[in-house]
Amino acid sequence: MTRRLICVLVSCAGCGDPLQVYALSGQLYEIENDCLREEQVIDVIEGTASDACEGVRCIRSVETGDHFITTACEVPELYEDLTDVEDGPCAAALAAHELGDDAKCE
Repeated sequence: MTRRLICVLVSCAGCGDPLQVYALSGQLYEIENDCLREEQVIDVIEGTASDACEGVRCIRSVETGDHFITTACEVPELYEDLTDVEDGPCAAALAAHELGDDAKCE
């Protein structure tokens, strides 16, 4: 076994319930290029994911300031939901999403 794997196993040996986490996925909006990147994992969030909602929402990372389009229903801690803001980066990101492939970053 590698040293890293041993450390992980030892640190979890005394764990009670396993930690529940899920992958938050979405598309990064590039403000300077007015485009959306391919969908990818944005963050790993503690807890359990709710089902995907109908439509999409625009969230902003409080830590990095990056804007993302996501289908996640609940906005996790350290992100803010700016879907209903009528102007600014989220409004532009949502408009880019409506354009589909025409607004994908190259």
